[in-house]
Amino acid sequence: MLTIKSPAKINFVLELLSKRDDNFHNISSIMAPISLYDEITIVKSKVNSINYFSDLNVHFDNAITQIHHICDLLAARSPKSFPVNININKVIPSPGGLGGVSSNLTNIIIALNDLWDIRLTQSDLKEIASQFGNDAIFFVDPHIAQISGKGEIITKLTSSFSANIVIIPMLNIKIPNNKTKSMYAKSLNQDMTMGEYTNNFINNLGGVISDDNQPYNAFERIIEREYPDQYFANQQIEQYIQKKVHLSGSGPTVYCLTDNKNDAEQIIDLLNQRDIQAFFAQII
Repeated sequence: MLTIKSPAKINFVLELLSKRDDNFHNISSIMAPISLYDEITIVKSKVNSINYFSDLNVHFDNAITQIHHICDLLAARSPKSFPVNININKVIPSPGGLGGVSSNLTNIIIALNDLWDIRLTQSDLKEIASQFGNDAIFFVDPHIAQISGKGEIITKLTSSFSANIVIIPMLNIKIPNNKTKSMYAKSLNQDMTMGEYTNNFINNLGGVISDDNQPYNAFERIIEREYPDQYFANQQIEQYIQKKVHLSGSGPTVYCLTDNKNDAEQIIDLLNQRDIQAFFAQII
C-alpha cells in the first residue's frame, strides 16, 4: 500500500498580462505549496476503483474520470502494472483556488510510476501532468516559484521563505460552472498588468512573507465587478478579523497572512465562533 500526502498551493501573486491567440492568458504568478493536504492511498486490487471521501461539498466527478484515464495511460507504459484501488480523503476544498484536484492527479501519476516501475523521468512526468492543466505541472516538483507563460513556465525561487497562513475556504459561496474558465473569460483590458506586482513581491521578499510583500490577485477585481455576493462576503471576513484577505487562484478560497502561529490560531478561533471554517498552513 502507498500513502501519499497531496498538498494544496497558494497564489501570493496572480497577474493577468495579456490574452493569447490560443484563448489562454499570459500570466505572472508567485505560487507556493502549503501544508494543507489530501491523503491518497493506493492498494493492489482485483479491478481499478477510485473512491473519495470528504466532509466538504467537493466537485470531484470529472477528477475521477481523469484518474481512470491516468491509470489506463500509465498501465500501457508498464508490463508490471496491476489493478489498484485509489482512495482519496479530501481535505482541500475543490474547486477552491488551492489546486487540490491538480495535486491529486499529479501525485497519482507519480505514485503509479513508482508502483508499476515505469521509470519515467521528471520531464516525462511533467509532460503527462500537462495534459491535466498547468497547475498539475507545478506539483511534479512543488517549490515556491514564479509562474509565467500560460502557467507552464516554472522558475523556482532560490531562497527559503516561510509564511503563517490562515486558509478560509468560503464554503457558502456559490461557485459558477467551469469556475476558472469563467473567471478568465470575464477579464477585461483594465484587469491586465505588466508583471510589476510579481517583481515588487520578489524584490521585497525577506525571510517571512507578510502583507508588507503586497500580495495581489487580478481576479479580485473581477469578483468585485462580477460577483458582488462573494465580494461582500470577503469584506465581512475582513471586518471580523481586522486583516486584509487575499484570493488564492480563481477562488473562492481567501487567505490572510499573520506574524506567527499564535495570531493565526486566534483568527481561526474567531472565525469558528461565527461558524466559518478556517485552517492554518505554512509553506512546505
